[in-house]
Formats: sequence, structure tokens, C-alpha cells
Amino acid sequence: VSGSVGADIVLAGNRFEPWSVGGGDAEGRLHITQPGALGSAPVGVTVSNNLFVGPGCSDGIQIGAYGVVVEGNVFAGIRQGSCAAHVDSVQLYGQSHTTIAGNYFSDFSVAIMAPDGGRGERIVNNVIDQGAGQRGAAVQLGGFREGSLFAHNSVRGTDVFADGASITLRDNLMLGTQFRTGGCRPGDVCTIDNNLFTSSPQGSRAHTGSPSFAGGPNPDSYPDWALAPGSPGKHAASDGTDIGI
Repeated sequence: VSGSVGADIVLAGNRFEPWSVGGGDAEGRLHITQPGALGSAPVGVTVSNNLFVGPGCSDGIQIGAYGVVVEGNVFAGIRQGSCAAHVDSVQLYGQSHTTIAGNYFSDFSVAIMAPDGGRGERIVNNVIDQGAGQRGAAVQLGGFREGSLFAHNSVRGTDVFADGASITLRDNLMLGTQFRTGGCRPGDVCTIDNNLFTSSPQGSRAHTGSPSFAGGPNPDSYPDWALAPGSPGKHAASDGTDIGI
């Protein structure tokens, strides 16, 4: 999409089967890039309501463009294993102002990989579920700037690494997991507030409790992760809605 602005390209309703990177290929089954310098306005590419399934030695999506929207997709079983290439559900590499919203991530090695940083990224209303009793570093956000946001996500069994110079982590549901922000330096704006933790709360205005869900004690689809009436976190987000999705 080199040079594109507002191209109105929509990739929707597809099934991306297991695939492995060959010589000279980009790492994503779907690769969205602007060769050369990024523009200053959204390219107009939306990836919505697709299914990305593992295994295979490739990312689900690799993004290196301005303003790509990834919404309402399911990423299932995309795991690194012994692969030499990255095998991330979504890898951000040379991008800015991406929106990742309303997606369902399960059975992954890395759900969202962005160790090289980003600008103005928006990661909201996703379910990132590694399963009960799990723990790992599977959301990696490095060097985020220009007011990036990680909000209203429901996260189970995977830590969120946020080393950004300007990132807000707000209104998230954290089940058996924590934020790791060791990369924030003096003068950085790394805000953690109004999140719900099942234990060891972090940041300001933190909540602690065991939430209950519309889908019962072990939700396994996006709608199941809605908080049940009377659950901790109900109507408790900073904007008056539910913490989590």
C-alpha cells in the first residue's frame, strides 16, 4: 500500500490456514506494509472478522503501515514451536497508529508483538486468553510513544510487557497476570490505573476480585467474556462501563 491514503481496502470473512514462511517471504500470512517512509494519514486497510489458525511458521498478520485497523478477528493456535521465523498472532514492525480492537486471541506463543515500538497505537476491547493457570510474556509492547493506549482488554494467563515512553494501561481485566513496565524511564508517561486484578494489584485506583462471566467460570468465546451482573468490575471502568471488554 505504498503511497496509499484512505484506500478503503477491507479483508473480511476469510480463513487463513497454517502456512510457513519461504525464502524471501515476509513473516505474516497477511503482510500489510508501506515500503519506505510511513505516511501521515491512515492507509485505509481494515482486517475484520477473519479466522487465523495454527500451526505453521508464520505470523497471523505482520503490519508495517500507518493506521491499519484489525478488528473482530479470531487468532487460534498460532505458536512459535521450533520455527525460525516469528510466529506471533499480530506482529507490529515499522508501523504507527494501528487499531487492534475486539479480537479474540487463544493458544498462542505471542499474541501481540511490538518490541521495536510504535506511535499512537490503540489496543482495546480484546480478549487475550492463554488459559487458566498459565503465565508468560506474550504481549510485548516496546518503546510506544505519542499516547498509545492498552485499554478494556480481558487478559488471562499472560503478562503484558509495556516498555513505552508514552502508554496508558487502563480499565483492563487481568486474571492471574501482571503488567511489566521495566523500560519506562524518568520523564516517561507510563500510566497504570483502574485495572481489575485477581491478585497483586498494580497502579492507581486498582481493583481486586474474582470476576464472574456471562459464559461461566471458564469463558471460551468472545461473548462469554462479558462480565455477569453483580461481578466485580461491573460499571467500574474509568468511563463508567465494565472493566474488560
